[in-house]
Amino acid sequence: MIDGARVRAGLAASGIDATVEVSLVTESTNDDAKRAAASGGAAPAIFLAEEQTRGRGRSGSAWLSRAGESILMSVLLRPRLVPSESAKLTLAAGAAVAELLAERLGSRVTLKWPNDVLCDGLKIAGILVEGQTRGLELSSIVVGVGLNVESRMLPPELEPIATSLALSGERDLDRTQIAIELARAIVVGVSSFEARGLTSFLEVVRARDALAGARVSVGDVSGTAHGIDDEGRLLVLVGDGTVVPVVSGHVVREPSPRFSV
Repeated sequence: MIDGARVRAGLAASGIDATVEVSLVTESTNDDAKRAAASGGAAPAIFLAEEQTRGRGRSGSAWLSRAGESILMSVLLRPRLVPSESAKLTLAAGAAVAELLAERLGSRVTLKWPNDVLCDGLKIAGILVEGQTRGLELSSIVVGVGLNVESRMLPPELEPIATSLALSGERDLDRTQIAIELARAIVVGVSSFEARGLTSFLEVVRARDALAGARVSVGDVSGTAHGIDDEGRLLVLVGDGTVVPVVSGHVVREPSPRFSV
């Protein structure tokens, strides 16, 4: 089980004074963090669970979380941001997680706009940012991260699309230490975003862009992924040569066309 006291001490060693709560089972660590935010809980606060019964990703999609195999974490923070910056923050958090995993897995790590971290083209982590508003500002934000760590056997429906640190060849699978590093990356990343916006993350986002040049569809927009603009929007080159900026949505990567000769 992840050692909450060790996580707290590890963060304190980096100058981050955070409360840490570890549950054996919870419905959703994001919901735990949101309840703490609504009741005036201190921030930063780290919520971890060994198992989730109602874990979710963006758009309400389910997140597989077998007991003891993953890091299921939500970080409660209170940066001074406006609600419209939530989408950019999701991308920034993804970049922070991608850079952390790249320290272990190298250039195999990429970022699939807007919130999936991949290794060798397979999903290894997902980010879910949820904001709570008060007036025109965010009163708090919750950054949820699901990271596949020790999973060695995936359900048949996930084998073609997902992976884990173990399946990617990583030998150091100390989930407590990884949780410390992950929480630190999120806290530091959000602080950087609060100070400088998305600018400080754009180089990473573009260098690790998993969609660049791929055929994609997002809602009713279909075409070729043409990079990420300064506002964090996915650029899609459509059939008439127009570049359409997409603010948010679920991206479907289309199969590459096959040609016969």
